[in-house]
Amino acid sequence: MTNNVAALKNVTNYYGDLKIHTADGNILTITTIRDISSSLTNAYVSPNITSNLLLVCHLVDISCKVEFSNFGCFVQDQHTGKMITKGPKV
Repeated sequence: MTNNVAALKNVTNYYGDLKIHTADGNILTITTIRDISSSLTNAYVSPNITSNLLLVCHLVDISCKVEFSNFGCFVQDQHTGKMITKGPKV
């Protein structure tokens, strides 16, 4: 989930009923669904979300290797070792 649409591909407007429920009780609407890469698809975009969120269990389910270090997080294709995406430690 993200509010940043700049780096995403394959934009599809979202007309479904799913909402993002936050820990403070807010309910955020999903405006579009986009792809981060060919391996990471269907990222929900909500203009009001304040942090990017990623489900590690989803990445593992789609055969990704997730590695955390003091620099941040790295996601690789488990079979080829190709880097899919990375994020800084915040």
